[in-house]
Amino acid sequence: MNRASSDSLKIKGKIALAIVAVAALLTWFYWPPTAAKTIPQLPWQFSMSEHTWNLGHVFDIQGTDGTTYGTIENKWFRSHSTFHYYDNDGNLVAYGRKAWFSIGTRIEVYDANDTYIGCLQKQVLSSAFSFGTIYSVLDAKGNEVATSRKLTIITTGIDLYGKDGAKVASLSRPLSLVADTWNVTVDKPDVIDSRMLVMIGVFKTMADSGK
Repeated sequence: MNRASSDSLKIKGKIALAIVAVAALLTWFYWPPTAAKTIPQLPWQFSMSEHTWNLGHVFDIQGTDGTTYGTIENKWFRSHSTFHYYDNDGNLVAYGRKAWFSIGTRIEVYDANDTYIGCLQKQVLSSAFSFGTIYSVLDAKGNEVATSRKLTIITTGIDLYGKDGAKVASLSRPLSLVADTWNVTVDKPDVIDSRMLVMIGVFKTMADSGK
């Protein structure tokens, strides 16, 4: 075998390896995840801690006793306006995405089988006449189950109230210049689906960062 043929084989080998590597990377990002068989039972108090890595943003869900309940991820190779909620085994629990067409911001949440769970909807008229933003939490049937107080760009806490005026849940965020940590307290777990509740803080972080 002459030198030219040897060099040609080496080049073809490198191209083949590059194709395999790209295919493996795309499969890792886009292969449909396994649907979780059960929904993680979150405690009445838990935290969602953000950390960044070179392929996306991740929020770890953890109880006050150190027990982990899964992660919420936003991978850079996917839409920046979509977060996926996985359990500890890497199975998909739910995902939230920003609606393409809506009057005001609308965050829609679906389960692992693409069944609509509910949404977080910006109250356009109320927000227009107040300093800050007000959101409504709607269930799958479009019923308003809770509303937030006014949220501003510097908001470090989100309180959600039910139709009876009682507090449903609260999310607080200590000031940080690096990554966000949301501390969540659930007062009435039967009002808001936990799969929706975990999406509120992560999308607020995304909105504040201008993503």
